[in-house]
Amino acid sequence: MSHNFRPSYLRLRTSLLQSKIKVECLLAMTATTTSRTLHAIMCALDIPRQDLIQTT
Repeated sequence: MSHNFRPSYLRLRTSLLQSKIKVECLLAMTATTTSRTLHAIMCALDIPRQDLIQTT
């Protein structure tokens, strides 16, 4: 994982956001990232592969 990706983002969990602040929909955006970091973000936030939108 990129050493400069904000660790606080990876500590977020969708289940926590849903239970504590009633989040119904979550959007994670990044301008640039490695495949490894992208996978880590998706895993941390429980984002299914089919919900990934990736453009150039």
